[in-house]
Amino acid sequence: MERTNPQTSIDAWRSMDGKILADHYSKILSALYLLGTAIYEEIATQVGFIDKNQVSRRLAELERMELVYKTGEKGLTKSNRQAFKYKIRTKETIVPTIEKFTPPDTTAADYANMIIAGTKQQKLIQKDLFENS
Repeated sequence: MERTNPQTSIDAWRSMDGKILADHYSKILSALYLLGTAIYEEIATQVGFIDKNQVSRRLAELERMELVYKTGEKGLTKSNRQAFKYKIRTKETIVPTIEKFTPPDTTAADYANMIIAGTKQQKLIQKDLFENS
């Protein structure tokens, strides 16, 4: 049987043998056990994966299985970008929640305008939909 190259990452995932997937999960969890907390690149280096994005995808799957979690901290990748740090989840783990900040007595629209005003753009102004005749 001839195998074709997958067109999407979903096709690639579907084409993976269950044993290979389980092996990847096991290697990633073992690396995290040794490292404590780590970003995907550190885990890929520890495991020896060339495709670091493959680790990132498996981490997302492990997170959905509630085996790992994002610590709320970030680390720098080799290209100086921010990446979430992951850790193995245990029975005692309290997963941090993302705090949402909304100033008191402020609507969502007002808050959005405050954010936009703080950027290089000017404050958005709603134009009248109909002209007064």
